[in-house]
Amino acid sequence: WLAPVLTMGKEKPYLFSQGQPIANRSWIPTQDSPGIRQTWSATITVPDGLVAVMSGLRLTPGGVPAGDGHRSFYFRMDNPVPPYLIAMAVGDLAFRETGPRSGVWTEPAMLDAAVAEVGDVERMIDAAEALYGPYRWGRYDMLVLPPSFPYGGMENPTLTFLTPTIITGDRSNTDVVAHELAHSWSGNLVTNATWSDSWLNEGFTTYFENRIMEALYGPERAAMYADLDWDGMQRDIADAGGRNAPTTRLHGDPGATAGQLDYFKGSNFLKMIERTVGRERFDAYLRGYFDRHAFQPQTTAGFLTDIRANLVRGDRALERR
Repeated sequence: WLAPVLTMGKEKPYLFSQGQPIANRSWIPTQDSPGIRQTWSATITVPDGLVAVMSGLRLTPGGVPAGDGHRSFYFRMDNPVPPYLIAMAVGDLAFRETGPRSGVWTEPAMLDAAVAEVGDVERMIDAAEALYGPYRWGRYDMLVLPPSFPYGGMENPTLTFLTPTIITGDRSNTDVVAHELAHSWSGNLVTNATWSDSWLNEGFTTYFENRIMEALYGPERAAMYADLDWDGMQRDIADAGGRNAPTTRLHGDPGATAGQLDYFKGSNFLKMIERTVGRERFDAYLRGYFDRHAFQPQTTAGFLTDIRANLVRGDRALERR
C-alpha cells in the first residue's frame, strides 16, 4: 500500500501485490506452491478515479459503475497458472498500446517516457516466437510501477511489472523487458515445481533473454550480457563458499539463493549444452520441451529425464558423456 507521496503524481494512493515466492497466501485462500496450477476470476471494486489491473484478461477495461462513488473491474485467467503469478495493482493509471498485442500501463506523468522506452517489445515477442514457439497468453502488457517500487521486474502473465529505473531514454535497459517476456515460456508456461528447482525458471529465462537480445541487437551486445552473467556467477559461487559449498547453499529455500546463481549458473549450463550439440539442434529440443510441458510444473529430475529421452538418446557420443 503506497501513500500518494510515494507515487509519481503524489495525489492518489497506489496498491500493488507481489506474490513470488509464497506471499499470495496472505490475500488468496490457496495452497501457495509453484507446483499448484489454477485458473481464476476476480472482481475488484475501487473508488472512482482509480483503475484496477490484474494479470489476466481484462473483461471491463474501463470498469463499470458500482454505486457509492466506486467502479468494479472484472478479470479472468483461463490458463492454469501457479498462484504466485496472480497479481493486481490499483492506482491513477493510464494505458497506451505499443503494438497489436502489447501496451503500457503507468501513471499519466510517466506514460510518454515508458512507451518510448519499451518500443521494441513487439519485435521481442516476434523474436521469442521464432525461437521457441507461440506466445500463449494473448496480450503482453506491462505495468511501470511508481518510483518507490523496490523490485526489478515481475513476469506476471499478461501484465509484467517493471521498475521505473529502466526508463533511461535510450533503451539501454531493455534486457529487463526481454527477461520478463522470456518468462512467458520458462516460468509461466513451464514452471519450477518447487523453489529448489528455481533454476528451471531463472536459468532458462536468462538464456532465453540473451537469445532475444542477440536477435534484436546483434551478437556483440548479447556477448556483453553473457560476459556480465559469467562474472556474476563467479562472484555468487565465491560468496556461497566456493565450488565445494553444500548444494543447499546454492539453491535452497524460497528467497535464500546466493545472489543470482540460479540465473547465471543455469544459463551457462544451457549454453554449454548448446555448444555441445549445436544451436539448431538445441533450439529444436527447447521448442519441443516447452510444448511437451506447457502449463505444467517441472522438476530438475523431470528435465533430466526429458533431455535424455529427447536430445541424448540415440546419440552415442552424448550417451558416453
